[in-house]
Amino acid sequence: MVYEWRGSVEGKVVEIDVNTITLSDDENNRLVIPVIPSTDVIYGTKFYKRETKDNIDQFVNVSHRDLPLGVRLRGDFFVAAREKDKIIGSSFEIIE
Repeated sequence: MVYEWRGSVEGKVVEIDVNTITLSDDENNRLVIPVIPSTDVIYGTKFYKRETKDNIDQFVNVSHRDLPLGVRLRGDFFVAAREKDKIIGSSFEIIE
């Protein structure tokens, strides 16, 4: 059996709470992704927005609490071997 794997997802943010975001695709399929905060020990879930400064593209960190409903995200999640079937958010880019 496969217990550890990574997936990519793209969708619109339809729900946000303290610990999760919910993404929906154009057919209203939904995926709830836990948001793990970063600490000194854990590299948690990251959200980025592309900005251009001095003609150079940059990625700026955004808190998941600052994501507006309806914004489109593209990113990765993974399921770790030690916690079967538990999705963990990885990194996401705002693609508006």
